[in-house]
Amino acid sequence: MALPTGTAGVFAPVNIAGLLLAKTDVRTPLFNMLGGVTHGAREFLTGAEYELDSASQPEVTETDSVTAPTPSYTTRTQAKNVTQMLHRAVSVTYRKQSNTQALTGLNLQGLTNNVPSELAFQIAGRTAEVRNDMEYTILQGTYNLATTADTADKTRGLNEAIETNVIAAASAELTPDILIEVAQTLASVSPYGVAGVLGVLNAEQIVQLNKIVTDEGQRVTMSEAGSNLLTYLTPFGRLNFLEGGHRYQTNGTATFVNISRCRNVFQSVPEKGNFFYEALAKTGAAERGQIFGQWGLDHGHEWIHAKVTGLATSTAATTAPKVFIDNDSDNPVYTDEVS
Repeated sequence: MALPTGTAGVFAPVNIAGLLLAKTDVRTPLFNMLGGVTHGAREFLTGAEYELDSASQPEVTETDSVTAPTPSYTTRTQAKNVTQMLHRAVSVTYRKQSNTQALTGLNLQGLTNNVPSELAFQIAGRTAEVRNDMEYTILQGTYNLATTADTADKTRGLNEAIETNVIAAASAELTPDILIEVAQTLASVSPYGVAGVLGVLNAEQIVQLNKIVTDEGQRVTMSEAGSNLLTYLTPFGRLNFLEGGHRYQTNGTATFVNISRCRNVFQSVPEKGNFFYEALAKTGAAERGQIFGQWGLDHGHEWIHAKVTGLATSTAATTAPKVFIDNDSDNPVYTDEVS
């Protein structure tokens, strides 16, 4: 939702009582996994690479051998990304800060204002928004290198970065064949193969992923049933998945990122650090301040990741033709009905 703009005062936001919970999801799993480094320039390298000539069987005659062949050389390319600015501001009147005991709404005996410091509450909210912006950008960021002060630097996210290993699903649901193709592609292109690769799926694709188990047979014990598939075994290694899907992933896209080769890049301001709060010049009876930081995503070589596009955006009902009974037997027992 779009937040109101301006200065927080006595009449908005109002003081209320009761347990205060955020309706907005503030989890940032990808940002938390990446770690980070500090860099002293807005542009930074994500990799340098080269290619050799295609392999073939040489065909050199004795006559040919007395003359040196035409020389060739290897070219090199450099991949880069850019940090971007993240900026928020807060403003709270002195009147609002001193009005902590006044409550609006349903007031019962013994209840108190659930925000004792309006300024601290607003700073915390803007800081959480900055983290959400970075989490969104890790997946969905589009690259732009500013050439003037009137244009914005924008860091490239994973979905835009991946160009080599792209598999078109043609509106199919996520299937074992697609997962094997992802693993096979990475094994043939990346020196890391599928080691360290994490599948980042939308919630709808998580449902499709778990149909791989439920359509082949519902797993049942005496106390639980269902599936929560976090690892899929392929002939080329294990594919692991972010549990529960990611709220910022596009429905219809599955991104397989070598998470150990990615990192956050922070560009600090001298004598201030990065992502700091500082007071702004006063223009009246209000406390004004800003949160400022500079950050970008180092996604490494784009060809060590993969993505599947064009997946079905809805999931057909599970057929569950059989039920697998986990009875600690060496031979799994399948039945159409559990008694």
